[in-house]
Parts: sequence; structure tokens; C-alpha cells
Amino acid sequence: MRSVTTNKRGVSAPATRRFARSALCGLVLVGLAACGGRGDTPELARVRGRVTVNGQPLTGYIVNFMPTGGGRPSVGATGPDGEFDLDYTLKQKGAKVGTHKVFFIYAPESQSAAMAADRGELPDDVRQIVKKYGDMDTTPLKVEVTPEKDEYLIELE
Repeated sequence: MRSVTTNKRGVSAPATRRFARSALCGLVLVGLAACGGRGDTPELARVRGRVTVNGQPLTGYIVNFMPTGGGRPSVGATGPDGEFDLDYTLKQKGAKVGTHKVFFIYAPESQSAAMAADRGELPDDVRQIVKKYGDMDTTPLKVEVTPEKDEYLIELE
């Protein structure tokens, strides 16, 4: 029988991390909704596209575009074909016009993969992507968002 580490309340560490991750996502969404007034909205452009690794779709990640000139990020999730569509707020699509650092957060689609990730057990391909593109400060990937372009192909190495 496998032993499970629990906190003082008997909640397993993976469950605690899942709750914390869910709470953080909820706070981000509330923040996006609260800051969604039109008066403070910069110029936005639609940003959608596809992310691939060696020509194969990247699935199970959150795509983050962080403006290098300051401001709120835009986020979207990669679908089964690696496709994404960024949201600036809950009601506004797109990203701020300008240069963005692009980074990816692993978001496993199955409970077993999420539990393995909580234990630090990542497949090699995921570990490589997270190492190279998983941090806003160290990602080498930059994208210029313009009003003239709304489809972006992002090819990761």
C-alpha cells in the first residue's frame, strides 16, 4: 500500500496544490474581470494561432503573452491541434499591441498527469519545454503583436 503525505487537515499534498492552483486561476480571472473597464484599455489586436514542437501540435499548455513595455498579460490554452486564442479580459479577446515575451505553463489535461506533475514527474518533452519556455524572465521567445496580423504560428525547438 502506498503512503500519502497529508497536511494537518489530512489533505494530500497534490490536492492542496490543486486547490492552490485553482484558487490562483480564480483570482486571475477575477482580476481580469475587475480590470476590464474600457477606459484603461490599451490598443488591442486579436491574437490566435497554433503552437508546434518539431511540427507537432503542443497541447496541454497555457500560452502567456506578457507585454515587454508593461501591462497585463493575455492568456489562452492550447487545444488538441495546438491552436490558441488569447483573452485580454473575460470579455475582450486579443493582446496589447507591441512586443511580448511568450511563455508556457504546463496544464495537464488528465488527473493522473496532473498528479504526476504535482510530484515533479514530468515527461522529458514537457520538462524540456518548461525549462526553456516556462519562465517569463528567461524565455527566449518574443512576438510582435500588430493590428494587421491576427494569426500567429509559434514553432518551438
